Amino acid sequence: MDSNRDHEKQAAWLRDILKENKKKWTIVSYHHPLFSASSGRDNEALRAIWKPIFDEFKVDLALQGHDHSYARGRVGPGENVLNGTNLRDLTGTVYVVSVSGGKMYGLNPNGWEGTEAVRDRAAENTQLFQVISIENNNLKFESYTAVGELYDAFELAKNEDGSNTFLELKTDLGPEYRFENTIPYEDQLPSEIESKILKKYSGYEIRRVIFKEVEGQTRIELRIQKGEIQKILLLDSKGKVLSEN
Repeated sequence: MDSNRDHEKQAAWLRDILKENKKKWTIVSYHHPLFSASSGRDNEALRAIWKPIFDEFKVDLALQGHDHSYARGRVGPGENVLNGTNLRDLTGTVYVVSVSGGKMYGLNPNGWEGTEAVRDRAAENTQLFQVISIENNNLKFESYTAVGELYDAFELAKNEDGSNTFLELKTDLGPEYRFENTIPYEDQLPSEIESKILKKYSGYEIRRVIFKEVEGQTRIELRIQKGEIQKILLLDSKGKVLSEN
């Protein structure tokens, strides 16, 4: 699906498709997540249009992007109320947001609090790819880092009534990744901004460049160094210095 345009028109199309869908498993893919991973983002209008259709027709898995971070969670079955029994045994649609490139944003620190979903596993500053295996009534989802380390996993078992039993596999894995416990990816600083910074901070060299999103705005974190002197600069998207430490 194309989350950039014609949301209502696609909703009508999707409803017609799913009415006639006889497949055991249904997976949808689109760019802008219904439940956002990154801080400062929330596609509430899109969620209001598409999620009720996913619920009605029991979509099993939604694969999403855009947020330059990783998050995996789910909604409850039926009326989307995650009571103790449902949370332990049954699940509605599982939503995954992933990133494979080197541009990374920070996670929403509150997870999916205040929405109809629960975030179960997340990561910052981590490139990931997914492997989905389906065999009859079982779907297995695995998310691996760029070096082949298993980072996240769960299984769905399809019941006779079409509902899914959820098996959480993250308990066998390590701690969640954040900027503070991972090695930063090196972003490329635009040449015009680089020239501006090196002119202002004469004698310094640029050692690290990280693009991030802060309250919906693109920010650039720079580490510059001259001899044993280091500075951390925060720039806006045009290269204006917002802070210096």
